[in-house]
Amino acid sequence: FVGDIRITANYKDQWRQVSVPFSTFAIAGDAKWKAKDLSGGLLLFYDQVGDGKFKTIELQGSVAKQLKLSSDSIHCLSVGLQFGMNHRQVNMNQFYFDNQFNGINFDPTLPTQETFANDARTNISVATGAVYSWNRSANERLTAGIAGFNLNRPNQGFYGQKILRDRRLSVFALYERPINADWAVLPGFSFNLQGKYRELLLGGQGRYTLINRLGTYRAVDGGIWFRNRDAIIVRAGVAIQNWSVALSYD
Repeated sequence: FVGDIRITANYKDQWRQVSVPFSTFAIAGDAKWKAKDLSGGLLLFYDQVGDGKFKTIELQGSVAKQLKLSSDSIHCLSVGLQFGMNHRQVNMNQFYFDNQFNGINFDPTLPTQETFANDARTNISVATGAVYSWNRSANERLTAGIAGFNLNRPNQGFYGQKILRDRRLSVFALYERPINADWAVLPGFSFNLQGKYRELLLGGQGRYTLINRLGTYRAVDGGIWFRNRDAIIVRAGVAIQNWSVALSYD
Protein backbone atom coordinates (compact mmCIF):
# COMPACT_ATOMS: atom_id res chain seq x y z
CA PHE A 1 0.00 0.00 0.00
CA VAL A 2 1.07 3.59 -0.52
CA GLY A 3 2.04 4.95 2.89
CA ASP A 4 3.75 3.90 6.11
CA ILE A 5 0.83 2.95 8.39
CA ARG A 6 -2.50 1.29 7.56
CA ILE A 7 -5.50 0.60 9.81
CA THR A 8 -8.48 -1.50 8.71
CA ALA A 9 -11.72 -2.42 10.47
CA ASN A 10 -14.60 -4.71 9.51
CA TYR A 11 -18.00 -5.39 11.05
CA LYS A 12 -20.37 -8.15 9.90
CA ASP A 13 -23.98 -8.72 10.99
CA GLN A 14 -25.50 -12.01 9.87
CA TRP A 15 -28.73 -14.04 10.11
CA ARG A 16 -31.00 -11.53 11.85
CA GLN A 17 -33.89 -14.03 11.79
CA VAL A 18 -32.36 -16.39 14.39
CA SER A 19 -32.80 -15.88 18.13
CA VAL A 20 -29.33 -14.39 18.60
CA PRO A 21 -27.88 -12.86 15.41
CA PHE A 22 -24.28 -13.58 14.48
CA SER A 23 -21.94 -10.64 15.09
CA THR A 24 -18.31 -10.37 13.97
CA PHE A 25 -15.78 -7.57 14.42
CA ALA A 26 -12.14 -7.27 13.40
CA ILE A 27 -9.54 -4.50 13.50
CA ALA A 28 -5.96 -4.62 12.27
CA GLY A 29 -2.99 -2.35 11.83
CA ASP A 30 0.31 -2.72 10.01
CA ALA A 31 3.35 -0.54 9.42
CA LYS A 32 6.46 -0.51 7.26
CA TRP A 33 10.11 -0.31 8.21
CA LYS A 34 11.43 0.90 4.88
CA ALA A 35 15.10 0.76 5.80
CA LYS A 36 14.96 -3.05 6.06
CA ASP A 37 11.98 -3.72 3.74
CA LEU A 38 10.19 -5.19 6.76
CA SER A 39 6.63 -4.75 7.98
CA GLY A 40 4.75 -5.78 11.09
CA GLY A 41 1.11 -6.00 12.04
CA LEU A 42 -1.42 -6.82 14.74
CA LEU A 43 -4.93 -8.26 14.31
CA LEU A 44 -7.79 -8.46 16.83
CA PHE A 45 -10.81 -10.61 15.92
CA TYR A 46 -14.03 -11.04 17.93
CA ASP A 47 -17.02 -13.23 17.03
CA GLN A 48 -20.13 -14.15 19.05
CA VAL A 49 -22.83 -16.55 17.85
CA GLY A 50 -25.92 -18.39 19.02
CA ASP A 51 -27.91 -18.79 22.21
CA GLY A 52 -24.85 -19.95 24.14
CA LYS A 53 -22.98 -16.77 23.20
CA PHE A 54 -20.18 -18.84 21.73
CA LYS A 55 -17.23 -16.45 21.53
CA THR A 56 -14.09 -16.58 19.45
CA ILE A 57 -11.33 -14.07 20.26
CA GLU A 58 -8.09 -13.97 18.31
CA LEU A 59 -5.02 -11.80 18.77
CA GLN A 60 -2.49 -12.36 16.00
CA GLY A 61 0.86 -10.70 15.33
CA SER A 62 2.65 -10.83 12.00
CA VAL A 63 5.95 -9.90 10.41
CA ALA A 64 6.81 -9.80 6.70
CA LYS A 65 9.84 -9.22 4.50
CA GLN A 66 9.65 -7.72 1.01
CA LEU A 67 12.04 -8.99 -1.65
CA LYS A 68 12.59 -6.98 -4.81
CA LEU A 69 12.80 -9.42 -7.70
CA SER A 70 13.86 -6.69 -10.14
CA SER A 71 15.97 -3.57 -9.69
CA ASP A 72 13.08 -1.32 -10.79
CA SER A 73 10.71 -2.85 -8.15
CA ILE A 74 8.21 -3.88 -10.83
CA HIS A 75 8.33 -7.46 -9.53
CA CYS A 76 8.21 -7.97 -5.76
CA LEU A 77 7.66 -10.89 -3.41
CA SER A 78 6.61 -10.58 0.23
CA VAL A 79 6.85 -13.50 2.65
CA GLY A 80 5.22 -13.40 6.07
CA LEU A 81 4.71 -15.28 9.32
CA GLN A 82 1.74 -14.97 11.69
CA PHE A 83 1.65 -16.20 15.27
CA GLY A 84 -0.95 -15.62 17.96
CA MET A 85 -3.67 -16.67 20.40
CA ASN A 86 -7.11 -18.16 19.72
CA HIS A 87 -9.63 -18.25 22.59
CA ARG A 88 -13.07 -19.90 22.43
CA GLN A 89 -15.72 -19.88 25.15
CA VAL A 90 -19.37 -20.87 25.51
CA ASN A 91 -21.90 -20.00 28.25
CA MET A 92 -23.72 -23.21 29.20
CA ASN A 93 -26.04 -21.33 31.55
CA GLN A 94 -27.82 -19.97 28.50
CA PHE A 95 -29.08 -23.42 27.45
CA TYR A 96 -32.13 -25.41 28.59
CA PHE A 97 -32.00 -29.17 29.34
CA ASP A 98 -34.55 -31.98 29.68
CA ASN A 99 -33.92 -32.25 33.46
CA GLN A 100 -35.61 -28.85 33.81
CA PHE A 101 -38.93 -30.40 32.71
CA ASN A 102 -40.89 -31.26 35.89
CA GLY A 103 -43.31 -33.65 34.22
CA ILE A 104 -45.94 -31.00 33.56
CA ASN A 105 -44.11 -28.02 32.17
CA PHE A 106 -40.68 -26.49 31.77
CA ASP A 107 -39.15 -24.94 34.91
CA PRO A 108 -35.93 -22.94 34.20
CA THR A 109 -35.22 -22.71 37.96
CA LEU A 110 -34.56 -26.47 38.22
CA PRO A 111 -30.91 -27.61 38.10
CA THR A 112 -29.73 -28.98 34.78
CA GLN A 113 -27.85 -31.93 36.36
CA GLU A 114 -25.23 -31.41 33.67
CA THR A 115 -21.50 -31.28 34.47
CA PHE A 116 -19.01 -29.81 32.02
CA ALA A 117 -15.27 -30.17 32.38
CA ASN A 118 -14.70 -26.68 31.04
CA ASP A 119 -16.36 -24.10 28.87
CA ALA A 120 -13.31 -22.42 27.36
CA ARG A 121 -10.13 -23.26 25.51
CA THR A 122 -7.12 -21.15 24.50
CA ASN A 123 -4.70 -22.19 21.76
CA ILE A 124 -1.74 -20.89 19.81
CA SER A 125 -2.06 -20.81 16.03
CA VAL A 126 0.60 -20.37 13.35
CA ALA A 127 0.25 -19.23 9.74
CA THR A 128 2.53 -18.29 6.87
CA GLY A 129 2.14 -16.99 3.33
CA ALA A 130 3.60 -15.16 0.36
CA VAL A 131 2.35 -12.41 -1.95
CA TYR A 132 3.67 -11.60 -5.43
CA SER A 133 3.06 -8.17 -6.93
CA TRP A 134 3.60 -6.94 -10.48
CA ASN A 135 3.53 -3.14 -10.61
CA ARG A 136 3.52 -2.21 -14.27
CA SER A 137 2.63 1.42 -13.50
CA ALA A 138 1.12 3.56 -10.75
CA ASN A 139 -2.37 2.54 -11.94
CA GLU A 140 -1.86 -1.01 -13.21
CA ARG A 141 -0.86 -3.87 -10.96
CA LEU A 142 -1.39 -7.56 -10.33
CA THR A 143 -1.34 -9.03 -6.83
CA ALA A 144 -1.50 -12.76 -6.09
CA GLY A 145 -0.93 -14.69 -2.89
CA ILE A 146 -1.06 -18.02 -1.12
CA ALA A 147 -1.24 -18.73 2.62
CA GLY A 148 -1.59 -21.60 5.05
CA PHE A 149 -3.37 -21.23 8.41
CA ASN A 150 -3.60 -23.42 11.55
CA LEU A 151 -0.34 -25.07 10.53
CA ASN A 152 0.18 -26.49 14.02
CA ARG A 153 -3.42 -27.87 14.08
CA PRO A 154 -4.41 -26.68 17.60
CA ASN A 155 -6.80 -28.75 19.68
CA GLN A 156 -10.26 -27.13 19.80
CA GLY A 157 -12.07 -29.86 21.74
CA PHE A 158 -13.80 -28.69 24.93
CA TYR A 159 -14.64 -31.88 26.84
CA GLY A 160 -11.70 -34.25 26.81
CA GLN A 161 -11.97 -35.41 23.20
CA LYS A 162 -9.10 -34.13 21.09
CA ILE A 163 -10.44 -32.31 18.02
CA LEU A 164 -7.69 -30.87 15.84
CA ARG A 165 -8.55 -27.80 13.82
CA ASP A 166 -8.12 -28.40 10.09
CA ARG A 167 -5.43 -26.51 8.23
CA ARG A 168 -6.72 -23.89 5.80
CA LEU A 169 -5.27 -23.07 2.39
CA SER A 170 -6.07 -19.66 0.92
CA VAL A 171 -5.27 -18.46 -2.62
CA PHE A 172 -6.21 -15.10 -4.14
CA ALA A 173 -5.47 -12.75 -7.03
CA LEU A 174 -6.55 -9.19 -7.84
CA TYR A 175 -5.80 -7.26 -11.03
CA GLU A 176 -6.19 -3.50 -11.33
CA ARG A 177 -6.29 -2.06 -14.84
CA PRO A 178 -7.16 1.49 -15.93
CA ILE A 179 -9.58 1.94 -18.84
CA ASN A 180 -9.02 5.67 -19.14
CA ALA A 181 -8.06 8.58 -16.90
CA ASP A 182 -11.23 8.19 -14.81
CA TRP A 183 -12.24 4.53 -14.90
CA ALA A 184 -10.49 1.38 -13.68
CA VAL A 185 -11.60 -2.26 -13.36
CA LEU A 186 -10.51 -4.67 -10.61
CA PRO A 187 -11.36 -8.33 -11.33
CA GLY A 188 -10.26 -11.02 -8.91
CA PHE A 189 -10.87 -14.32 -7.18
CA SER A 190 -10.39 -15.98 -3.80
CA PHE A 191 -10.32 -19.70 -2.99
CA ASN A 192 -10.30 -21.28 0.47
CA LEU A 193 -9.93 -24.95 1.35
CA GLN A 194 -10.32 -26.27 4.92
CA GLY A 195 -11.12 -29.90 5.66
CA LYS A 196 -14.28 -30.82 3.75
CA TYR A 197 -15.20 -27.17 3.14
CA ARG A 198 -14.58 -25.25 -0.10
CA GLU A 199 -15.21 -21.60 -0.93
CA LEU A 200 -14.69 -19.96 -4.32
CA LEU A 201 -15.31 -16.25 -4.74
CA LEU A 202 -15.27 -14.66 -8.22
CA GLY A 203 -16.09 -11.14 -9.32
CA GLY A 204 -14.83 -7.65 -9.74
CA GLN A 205 -15.29 -3.95 -9.11
CA GLY A 206 -15.26 -0.75 -11.09
CA ARG A 207 -13.78 2.48 -9.75
CA TYR A 208 -14.52 6.00 -10.96
CA THR A 209 -12.14 8.78 -9.94
CA LEU A 210 -13.99 12.03 -9.30
CA ILE A 211 -10.88 14.15 -8.73
CA ASN A 212 -7.18 13.42 -8.37
CA ARG A 213 -5.09 16.57 -8.56
CA LEU A 214 -3.36 19.13 -6.36
CA GLY A 215 -3.34 16.76 -3.39
CA THR A 216 -7.10 16.14 -3.54
CA TYR A 217 -8.46 12.63 -4.15
CA ARG A 218 -12.08 11.48 -4.43
CA ALA A 219 -13.37 8.21 -5.92
CA VAL A 220 -16.38 5.90 -5.84
CA ASP A 221 -16.55 2.19 -6.60
CA GLY A 222 -19.02 -0.65 -6.93
CA GLY A 223 -18.99 -4.29 -7.85
CA ILE A 224 -20.55 -7.73 -7.83
CA TRP A 225 -18.99 -10.92 -6.48
CA PHE A 226 -20.29 -14.49 -6.64
CA ARG A 227 -19.72 -17.12 -3.97
CA ASN A 228 -19.94 -20.47 -5.75
CA ARG A 229 -23.27 -22.28 -5.15
CA ASP A 230 -24.12 -19.90 -2.33
CA ALA A 231 -24.55 -16.14 -2.72
CA ILE A 232 -24.34 -12.97 -4.76
CA ILE A 233 -22.49 -10.11 -3.09
CA VAL A 234 -22.98 -6.45 -4.03
CA ARG A 235 -20.53 -3.81 -2.87
CA ALA A 236 -20.37 -0.01 -2.95
CA GLY A 237 -17.66 2.25 -1.59
CA VAL A 238 -16.18 5.72 -1.50
CA ALA A 239 -12.61 6.93 -1.07
CA ILE A 240 -11.64 10.37 0.23
CA GLN A 241 -7.95 11.18 0.61
CA ASN A 242 -6.48 8.33 2.72
CA TRP A 243 -9.88 6.99 3.84
CA SER A 244 -11.85 4.21 2.16
CA VAL A 245 -15.28 3.08 3.38
CA ALA A 246 -17.51 0.41 1.85
CA LEU A 247 -20.71 -1.55 2.44
CA SER A 248 -21.49 -5.01 1.11
CA TYR A 249 -24.54 -7.27 1.21
CA ASP A 250 -24.56 -11.03 0.65
